[in-house]
Amino acid sequence: MLRNVLPLLVLAISSQFCLAAAPTLKQIEVDGTPTSIVLPEDTSTPDGMTVAKDGKIYLNMLNLQVAAVAAVWTIDADDQLEKLIDLPKHPDTDDVYPLGIAQGSDGNFYVADNQTFGENMDHQSRLLRVVMKGKKAVRVETVATGFIAANAVEAYGDSIYVTETCLVNDAQPHLSGVYKFDLDELSADKPAELKPDGADERLVAKFTTEADDWRSGVGANGMAITPKGVLYVCNFGEASVLTAPLKEDGFLAEPLKTLVKGKGIGSTDGMKYVHSLRKLIVADFFSNAIHLVGLKGGRVKTIAQNPNSDGAGGKLDKPSEPCVRGTTVYASNIDLPYDGNEPDKPDTLTVIQLKITDK
Repeated sequence: MLRNVLPLLVLAISSQFCLAAAPTLKQIEVDGTPTSIVLPEDTSTPDGMTVAKDGKIYLNMLNLQVAAVAAVWTIDADDQLEKLIDLPKHPDTDDVYPLGIAQGSDGNFYVADNQTFGENMDHQSRLLRVVMKGKKAVRVETVATGFIAANAVEAYGDSIYVTETCLVNDAQPHLSGVYKFDLDELSADKPAELKPDGADERLVAKFTTEADDWRSGVGANGMAITPKGVLYVCNFGEASVLTAPLKEDGFLAEPLKTLVKGKGIGSTDGMKYVHSLRKLIVADFFSNAIHLVGLKGGRVKTIAQNPNSDGAGGKLDKPSEPCVRGTTVYASNIDLPYDGNEPDKPDTLTVIQLKITDK
């Protein structure tokens, strides 16, 4: 009898925990002083991250400041790094620049290769698939082509979403957007090929970016989709987050609207939805900060910010991507030479512990 009752009791307790109200921004605090994970000497320029089904963080390394080819790495529960696989260079440009990464419902990882880092704006960017067999990556294949500047990657249902930071070359104002691919159309034998200039039927959303400085040329960036199917996308140059619900077919149910713009945010780079907090977390490259954003009203709480640094001692160094595992925030310090910044050693991830108070 007890054997039959215990599972029901555990289920009831779990259900009560899941139904607990989300903490307010005021209740979320930084626990202690941020620390740094110093990356291996033969790596640099960390960017996209995702927490996979196995509990590991999968991290893209562009390696712009070292000789090594770009690669995907993993971070285990003890924050130990291990290289998963090198990424193949583009056959025409002879380089690869991985930004966003997400794990699809098929268990494989999807990576945005943004060829504009090689000053190539000629629709050479790609979507790559890291094919997994058990815990090992067995190969990397190209499954979609024709992007100008593929950036963030998000998985939702049996689809993969990719932000396109530049939808049309030289458009004024700057134009960018979001594409959706169904997993069953992504094939290495016949990669999906996007029609240029926003004419492809896979285009989910498009929007403009206006700013008074270099940020005017950087549009769609980070992206998140909640379990209930609400899309959030960063408009980097306007320091905003746009949102709209998705229909059953994965396209917008209504036009994008602005959740937040500014409010202490200088740019919206990488972004994640943190289900345990019911909040968005945003990396702010321009202001060298990490912010939490509430889903109702777009309230902002800055959890880390410092003047430009070398990334040592837990300091931020031009962060581009946040990732949350449990109560721990990881921030990729991409340290790119923009906005007067100069790349420097060490190459790091900033690690921030969070706690929930009773305030």
